[in-house]
Amino acid sequence: MIKLVCCTLPYARYSFERALDGISKAGYKYVGFGLRHEGQSVPSDDPTAEELARIKEEFAKRNLIPALMWGISLAGDADLAQYRRKVDVAKELGVKALLGGGTWGYRQFPDQPLSESELVEAHRIFVDNVRQVAPYAQEAGIEILLKPHTGNTATAALLAQTIKDIDAPNVVACYDPGNVSYYEGLAPGEDMAPFADMMAHIVAKDHQGPRAHADFPIPGEGAVDFPAIFSMLAKAGFDGIISVERVDGAPSEPLSAEELDERIARARRNLLELAEKANLGPVE
Repeated sequence: MIKLVCCTLPYARYSFERALDGISKAGYKYVGFGLRHEGQSVPSDDPTAEELARIKEEFAKRNLIPALMWGISLAGDADLAQYRRKVDVAKELGVKALLGGGTWGYRQFPDQPLSESELVEAHRIFVDNVRQVAPYAQEAGIEILLKPHTGNTATAALLAQTIKDIDAPNVVACYDPGNVSYYEGLAPGEDMAPFADMMAHIVAKDHQGPRAHADFPIPGEGAVDFPAIFSMLAKAGFDGIISVERVDGAPSEPLSAEELDERIARARRNLLELAEKANLGPVE
């Protein structure tokens, strides 16, 4: 069964509880979380048993199932002990997937990339770091999801190679077409096509405009060819997570919580319709 997950990220300016209210009201069954709300990490970096119990209670009050949680970066001098703590927290909350990217590819985005030798060394360190934490996550029953975000996960081909180099059964690819369009200026459907069968999960992020133009519309209302992407995933037998992460469009005045409620509800309707037309499903 494909899980349609709404992340709390759009509600970063608002409380975690308000985010859950909006997600529940919009009809979602599954929730993704793990970043900041009103400037505070939820969960905190080292949550107590009482904090985790409160978070579980907030999910339960709204009949939401936690399906996805952000980890911490595993690039460079990553705090591997802290990452293992994230695994412990995810397990306690019943989450089966920790999301993250790979290495960062720039001194300054978009026009000061790292050199090839710097990218190679960053990749080597990243692969070693992931290999050190992957068995711990696997023992906890948790997948580590890597998604495009420049560097060694920038494109489907680079993401596939990084997954291959890590060579851990619970480290899997999570395609983010909006990031591929924004950071790389590529057509995501064409980029993903040769690797559709290895995409275990997908971030349903839309984008419109040229490379480095920050405009992330409601999924299904921008330039990303979701019909083609979903059709490829359907043929590949996709049964993972589809997550809603950005709905804010072009930079503007901050959206009210009520506007975000309406946008994530539209995202849900759009994605369910797109999935049905592509014979991708069932989706819940």
